[in-house]
Amino acid sequence: MKPFVFAISLGILVLSAAGAWAEDCQLLASEPAIPDGKVADKAAMLKGSQAVKAYMAETEVFLNCLDEAEKALGEEITAEQKAMFVARHNTAVEAMEGVAEQFNQQIRLYKARRKK
Repeated sequence: MKPFVFAISLGILVLSAAGAWAEDCQLLASEPAIPDGKVADKAAMLKGSQAVKAYMAETEVFLNCLDEAEKALGEEITAEQKAMFVARHNTAVEAMEGVAEQFNQQIRLYKARRKK
């Protein structure tokens, strides 16, 4: 567990070290609350779906901003800056994948419960 905590801490440190050239790229979306498929009703699952879609859309805006900020630096981008962009991008994508997996797992539980 400690290596995981270290990796998360390192990721946060890298993200907070962003330079002025990328300060406009802020991930404002927080991970949505995922309904519990074992007990949630259809309305809660639909609300969860909408929240996940909104989170994904906001994170895509962030990723596009990163891409544009990186392109704006052109050939003058340093290795450190490139590493920062890659780290921020990968962290956001991993978060999106995690949210999608969590929600899909709850959808499977919800559907399995409804078949009974």
